Amino acid sequence: MIRTFSAMLAAGLLLSAGFAAASAPSRARLADVSLTLQRLCEVQALSSHESPLTRRIQSLLPRDLASKVDGKGNLIVELGQGDPLVTVIAHQDEIGYEVKGVEADGRVSVVKKGGFFDYLYEAHPVVIGTSVGPVNAVVAPRTGYMDPRATQDGITAEECRLDVGTDSWAATGAMGVRPGDPVTVAKRYARLGATAASARSMDDRVGCAALLLAIREIDAPKLKHRVKFIFSTEEELGLNGAEFAARAEPGAICFAIDTFVSSDSPLESPRFAHAPLGEGCVIRAIDSSVITSRADVEKILKLARENHVDIQFGLTGGGNDGARFVTEGATDIPLGWPLRYSHTAAEVVDLRDVSALADLVLLIARKF
Repeated sequence: MIRTFSAMLAAGLLLSAGFAAASAPSRARLADVSLTLQRLCEVQALSSHESPLTRRIQSLLPRDLASKVDGKGNLIVELGQGDPLVTVIAHQDEIGYEVKGVEADGRVSVVKKGGFFDYLYEAHPVVIGTSVGPVNAVVAPRTGYMDPRATQDGITAEECRLDVGTDSWAATGAMGVRPGDPVTVAKRYARLGATAASARSMDDRVGCAALLLAIREIDAPKLKHRVKFIFSTEEELGLNGAEFAARAEPGAICFAIDTFVSSDSPLESPRFAHAPLGEGCVIRAIDSSVITSRADVEKILKLARENHVDIQFGLTGGGNDGARFVTEGATDIPLGWPLRYSHTAAEVVDLRDVSALADLVLLIARKF
């Protein structure tokens, strides 16, 4: 049996740990999780361009369930009655580029939306979301981009150009490409092995999928308090959607659902943020924006353990939407799942962790 969170931190022994595995999700459950996640990952929803995903999420909600979109584009579902108000929030948006302009030779210049290493997009196929439909393109490689020294220095958004297969300003314009159009890595969801999957925008489509999966199982009249589910906007640009929602009604407790950027890859040291894929969802006990209280961490661990949900906890980087709720007086308890290769074109998750996260969200709605 592992030690408690507080004892382990006091002893300085580990930066993350999990409980003994619960029963594995069924094949049917994993198929449902995978299909829900795929339907979300394959929608283009760059920061400040989330409406296509909002419509997709609305189409996947139970038909008799009311939802609303606030002034910042956040999609909100409210269930139950009474205090305390518990908020569960996951963000819809993803990183990428926005079209800046079209040059004389037909290439497209861009501006960056969100934080990532531009060279990881170089030579990748991308999609421009125009008003007349998607336009395929590639991020044109620089001269000598295969030189390790050039790659280390990296391409910048100012250098980046998209090749849409034309040779003139007029030809590209005729395809419908205009300034302000969103650009993301081409959408392709792929299963890996028996339980893993890869796609660009697992961050935070996994969180959105967990909310959807939980909402489908909730019997609203049986809830003991009000639960507000928020699918937020512009998280990658500075938690802007969450800030708007928190000012409107912060509630008492916020569970922010976002990536646990794990060191479970061949590229990184397991000394920090080591939450292995396949061992359950994760409590972000400490990240760059919040330190969760020991009592709250242990309460969630106990809730999960008693209900046979696989769970881990640990320290990682990055912030979360709940930080905006803290400034308005709420408690933030960030949750997530372990992710490999964060903010790349090849993010990898384990569907068992996604299933566990959805189970935990459901438990929080019913019992927290």
